[in-house]
Amino acid sequence: MKRKYLYGTLVVSVAVTFLFFMFLSQDVDSAENGCIKCHTDESLLKSLYKPKKIDAAEGEG
Repeated sequence: MKRKYLYGTLVVSVAVTFLFFMFLSQDVDSAENGCIKCHTDESLLKSLYKPKKIDAAEGEG
């Protein structure tokens, strides 16, 4: 019975450690290369949006 308990504890601790490092690596990757960097850079967002040029003469008079 003691071996089953130790084996179960080992499996759970390895799984938790694996998941922890998996989530940690995703956070580091997204902060450097992903969405967070692009969506929080105001100058980059402004450079991506090009408003249409509207002729002032259209629709007047």
